[in-house]
Amino acid sequence: VYIHDRQQPLELNVALTDVGVVIGKRLYRYHELERFWIVYEPGEVKVIYFILNGLVRQRIAVPLADTDPRAIRQFLGQFMTENTDEEEEPLTDKLTRLLKIQ
Repeated sequence: VYIHDRQQPLELNVALTDVGVVIGKRLYRYHELERFWIVYEPGEVKVIYFILNGLVRQRIAVPLADTDPRAIRQFLGQFMTENTDEEEEPLTDKLTRLLKIQ
């Protein structure tokens, strides 16, 4: 935990394109992504989550920083399904944030 706490967070460029989501050097094509949802609690959390297709439902969390979540929602809605049932960040992410592990 101590070593993890001392590491600088990994910063990657993220881009939404008409073919997929680019995170760092990796392109996730929209057909590889099952769904997305946005958690926005002003002053606390502003993250978009993607679930990858496949047997293991891997979750990718992307902090939105100063980006308007409404614009992202509108853009992504053209290409993939938003999971409107999800309204909160996953428990593991919430604990990580509250315990300041990340």
